Amino acid sequence: MPCSSSLCRDAIVVPALLIGLFATSAKAVTYDTVPVGNTGNVMDIATGYGGVNYPYEIGRFEVTAGQYTDFLNAVAKFDPYNLWHSNMELSDVPHNPTWGQHGPQIVRSGFAGSFQYNVAPDWENRPVNHVSMQDAMRFVNWMHNGQPTTGVLDASTTEDGTYTLNGVAAGTTSVPDNAEIYAVVDSPEEGRQPDWTWALPTLDEWYKAAYHKNDGDTSNYFAYATGSDALPNYVLPSKMASQGCVAGCTVDASGNVITPDPGNFATHSGPGGGNDISGIGPPYYRTEVGEWENSPSPYGAFDMAGNVQEMTTTITVEETTPGDATGEMARMGGTFVYSDYMNSGFIIHSNAFAQNNNSGFRMIRPSGGAISCENGCDWAATEGGNWKDGGNWIPALVPDAGGHKAVLGGSIQADSTVFTDVDRTLAEITFDNGSASYNVSGQGTVKFAATSGTAKINVDDGDHEFQARVQLDGNTTTNVSTGNTLAFNNLLDLNGNTLTKTGLGTIAVNNDLLSGNGGTLDCAQGVCSGVGTISGNVNTSGGTIAPGNSPGTLTIDGNYNQTSGGTLAIEIGGTSAGIDHDVLNVLGDASLAGTLSVSLIDGFTPSGGNTFKVLTATGGLNDAGLTLGGSDAASFTMNIDTTNDWIMLMTAGAGQPGDYNGNGVVDAADYTIFRDNLGGNSAVLGGNGSGAATVVQADYDLWKQNFGSSGTGSSAAVPEPCSYVLMTLGLLALVACRGRQKPQ
Repeated sequence: MPCSSSLCRDAIVVPALLIGLFATSAKAVTYDTVPVGNTGNVMDIATGYGGVNYPYEIGRFEVTAGQYTDFLNAVAKFDPYNLWHSNMELSDVPHNPTWGQHGPQIVRSGFAGSFQYNVAPDWENRPVNHVSMQDAMRFVNWMHNGQPTTGVLDASTTEDGTYTLNGVAAGTTSVPDNAEIYAVVDSPEEGRQPDWTWALPTLDEWYKAAYHKNDGDTSNYFAYATGSDALPNYVLPSKMASQGCVAGCTVDASGNVITPDPGNFATHSGPGGGNDISGIGPPYYRTEVGEWENSPSPYGAFDMAGNVQEMTTTITVEETTPGDATGEMARMGGTFVYSDYMNSGFIIHSNAFAQNNNSGFRMIRPSGGAISCENGCDWAATEGGNWKDGGNWIPALVPDAGGHKAVLGGSIQADSTVFTDVDRTLAEITFDNGSASYNVSGQGTVKFAATSGTAKINVDDGDHEFQARVQLDGNTTTNVSTGNTLAFNNLLDLNGNTLTKTGLGTIAVNNDLLSGNGGTLDCAQGVCSGVGTISGNVNTSGGTIAPGNSPGTLTIDGNYNQTSGGTLAIEIGGTSAGIDHDVLNVLGDASLAGTLSVSLIDGFTPSGGNTFKVLTATGGLNDAGLTLGGSDAASFTMNIDTTNDWIMLMTAGAGQPGDYNGNGVVDAADYTIFRDNLGGNSAVLGGNGSGAATVVQADYDLWKQNFGSSGTGSSAAVPEPCSYVLMTLGLLALVACRGRQKPQ
């Protein structure tokens, strides 16, 4: 049953009078597909191919000469990329090593700028041949872009779409062309862009559609793409001629006319093959697509055995050195010239430039139309791997666009690394594995940008980390559920945007990078911790800022604002700042209300006189009503020094800050101790100084701030040091005057 025009092509013969009129020289191509299901079928254990974990659709027929002619008339008025080859005009030319024969009879007329292409009706439904991979990719892009009829080859027609070509592989010299197409397919998803709607098949996709028995998610495969393990039957041209059968009928090897096809037939030359007994012989050599109406593959695709060899984008021979054009891609299905190539175990390795008489192609498309990662692409591998490998995801696409969502879920059984060495963009990522941890790493940056609303980073279950850089290209929400953790162990670049932390779990910023483009971390819920640098402002209205990872120093390269619902959590396990107890180091201004929550860890019991500087603010400190709380608050008193811009915790019973002689009152005697020991060991201050190892100016500031205090919270006005000299002299003068009074 020859392919009808309603299934294969809306045929049009271009009259000569229409030459030069772009709008009427091409007609829309209709390309019929069949579904390929059985998601997650096992590969053929004999070859290692055919396992595909997503549904898709494959062309019912090979792309025909008529469809390719419509394509040429739509875009190749100039044809700078040699989409038309002179061998396409040739038909019954004797076999020769250059393969310059058996063309599809596509005739070009006119001049550059007004080229027209025509194919005769008895050729239009036979498969196109003498096409290279770059030709096929440009046809695919044209289909993806809606079959525009502008007459030119540019990004809107052939140079962008499923494959990003942009002028590569001009079809003039084989070495550069092959290297350039190799570079296109040697990339994530074999060169397909995330929003692809038509594509050339991968080797696995083609193999499954041709040989898998369509019996569930099994590893059962036929040897031939006609649903058989036996070599398909064939016809001899001489027998066809003797029966007067040229087109529209078939003849078996014994010369018997067969109507209809009894099944397991294909267009090939029989065992051994080759030479001039090819296919059905002259002048056509190839049957119309679908001629063998009862010999489809198990999924319903015709002519995957014989007729023309079909391209895939899967690299089977790597380049010896990058760009040397030695790389080759797989072609499958046998040809009208040879029979051996039809067997599932036979793969042809071919360069992209090849435009042989046996070269053709068919296309695939996503199941049900366009597939993207907008509804989520799930990590499917049972271990870590390369982000760019579409086979690691379900569906087999690479999440990398502003609308895309990636899910790192329960497929891994042990801690695993997913790496990317190029930048990736996501609208959302979700970590959801409570028994094994994901580590997203590599030289690339993971960027977050939503096409609408805010981007999202979710941790539904488990403890996970970014070792790769993270950059916000829009406002982003990080939701970490209770008991779970997400660590940023490389640069977290807020990039001028706001990262809002929600959920009762923890994020940790652990890096040594004082870089990034500013922005804001809003710790609205849960815990924000770490021992790195947050390059931007930090706000907390309902969350907890917890410096360190029990313990450590967290640096804010910006301002810190803690409102009444916020908490600064400090752990103390010793006296060394940043090593034994937490420190929040603010390089800008700090304003604190809410609670400073203190807890003792590691069995530490502070001694009388211990002091712990837990916050410093380079730009200035504002006490907006901060209170001391937490499980071990009773062990400490809190000193908020807005002069020196730090917050000090002191052990209870250690004495009043500034009371250097320990008499319970901050007075002139304490100043004398400071003055006499300036630069010396701070032990003389009785633990009531600034905490520095030696007596420093900050100890004077502390004395000054607390002058007159007796531990009751009251204090007197603070005199300058010279006031004490004057006061002392005044007292001495008074005594002298009293001593000279005459007795009454």
